[in-house]
Amino acid sequence: MIGYDGFKHRKGSKIHVCVDEYSMPLRIALGAGNEHDSKRFDELLDGLEEAPKELYADSAYDAEAIRYRLSLMNVEANIPVNPRNGRKPIQYDIET
Repeated sequence: MIGYDGFKHRKGSKIHVCVDEYSMPLRIALGAGNEHDSKRFDELLDGLEEAPKELYADSAYDAEAIRYRLSLMNVEANIPVNPRNGRKPIQYDIET
């Protein structure tokens, strides 16, 4: 699967990997370079034998649909807010 990644100005593919707490690969998905990362999220999650308790992902996976699906599965989403999505980052109180 090859696509043109307009951000990096090159053709290529993206490899999406779901790993466990020991960094061992559980699922791998390939995507086109011009495809948004969040498009492969369902493919990675659907193939897991059991739902994780907590999920870490980068801000490319910050989408309402992803957060909603994880909440339905009672999975804690540890995904940074992507400011390009129009939402403000969550402010944490470092004193508590």
